[in-house]
Amino acid sequence: MTRQPAPRCPIARLPTELLLQIVRIARDDHDADIQTYSTSWRPRSRQNPVLAFSHVCRAWRQLAETTGELWSSLYLDGEIDGAASEAKALWWQHRAAGGVAREGTEPARDGGIRSIFITRAQDYATDDFAYLCESLDLVQLVRLRRAHISWMGGGPPVDEHRQLQSFFRFLLSSAPTLTSLSLHTPSHLRILFSLPRFGATFSALTDLEVRSCKISSPASDAYLLPAFLPRYSGETDWAPLTSLRRLILVGPIWRLRFRDGTVASPTLSSADVPCLEYAQLSSTTPPVHWDILSHSNGTLRHLALEDHFDHPTLPNPDTAASFPNLVSLKLTRSAPLVTRLFDLAVSLPGALAFENLIELALPGARLQQKYLNLFGGDLAPHLRTLDLSDTTAAPLHPLNGDRPVSLNLPHLPALETLLAYRVDWTSPALILETMENGHLPRLSALGTDLTFSLLGEWKMRDRRIALVSEEGDVYD
Repeated sequence: MTRQPAPRCPIARLPTELLLQIVRIARDDHDADIQTYSTSWRPRSRQNPVLAFSHVCRAWRQLAETTGELWSSLYLDGEIDGAASEAKALWWQHRAAGGVAREGTEPARDGGIRSIFITRAQDYATDDFAYLCESLDLVQLVRLRRAHISWMGGGPPVDEHRQLQSFFRFLLSSAPTLTSLSLHTPSHLRILFSLPRFGATFSALTDLEVRSCKISSPASDAYLLPAFLPRYSGETDWAPLTSLRRLILVGPIWRLRFRDGTVASPTLSSADVPCLEYAQLSSTTPPVHWDILSHSNGTLRHLALEDHFDHPTLPNPDTAASFPNLVSLKLTRSAPLVTRLFDLAVSLPGALAFENLIELALPGARLQQKYLNLFGGDLAPHLRTLDLSDTTAAPLHPLNGDRPVSLNLPHLPALETLLAYRVDWTSPALILETMENGHLPRLSALGTDLTFSLLGEWKMRDRRIALVSEEGDVYD
């Protein structure tokens, strides 16, 4: 018997299942890092870890080709793939379906493409994109669980709303199985149906993310018409979206157009999303945020509102029912809303405790000392991250005029990261005094543009607190 030489590389001795699990982790990490607004710096072509794994050696290539599950995510890019997109999809589906399995073995029953990511859709001509979607449907991608499409990154102008219609018609065959859908568009997106109407067709959705251009920014209009949905007679009461757990709606405008030609804004109540755990909503979303502030089902854990105003004519929300359950709260550029909510919290009988709160962000808010005291150690004992950038201090008395008001941070026993860029209510001396009084015992990172003296910087280093610039650089 001829003895085989021992493998030179330790990784060659890993069990097959462990090796495949490493590749799956790399693939999932790659899938989670999709193109967004802030990724223009990224190289256009990113190496797919599954392809990289299959190119290492003959043994790994054979292992990859006989493991269809590794090929379950298909990436198509209008700039990189272009006219070859259909051929790439066919080749990828062949791998995903186990088409190159060893002789005598059967393809995996659950084989096939389960996730599709289309980026730079603007680089496809409108008719070519419609043909691509029809081809993808013929490839029998009928059990998609995740879909993403974006027009980010510039490029020639396209008929974006026609591309949207083509893409969603393609998704209809996966409506019973699609659990995650994300759409990023640089246009002013106008959606002409209600969210519950959409959820009635895509009933398995647990994660929905729609981002489009702000109305204040110059951009073209794009429309998402209900023509791709089954016919219906006007808007009725739809069943709740009981599967939806994560909802991000930033930028799009929602409108209903009835048969008589009238147009109205749809509403979305917390009863429509009874199991929602994460919500990020801008001011152009359906008027949901006021109702969601009273979300009493106990499921909402993360709430982020952007560019929202106060609604003085509406009754006070029941913050005592929703706020104690929050793990993260972000109110960005929503100063009037912050004032309304925190004035309400201060006036409630007894203390409103934030027992689960870990992260709080109030960029652009107008602070008062009583607001900061709401998140002291007795009421928010687990708060670890606090973002107070771009905040100002409301004067205690109108006679003070524009005179800066100093605010003191309360005892924050669990705080690890404090962000305070462009603030006028504190100073390096006040922050050092707060630390020396033992109010920030676990602080490890301070992000600020305040100028500390050499002695102040030395005190920071002595306490092992990193001074971080807004770009992420740590000061020496």
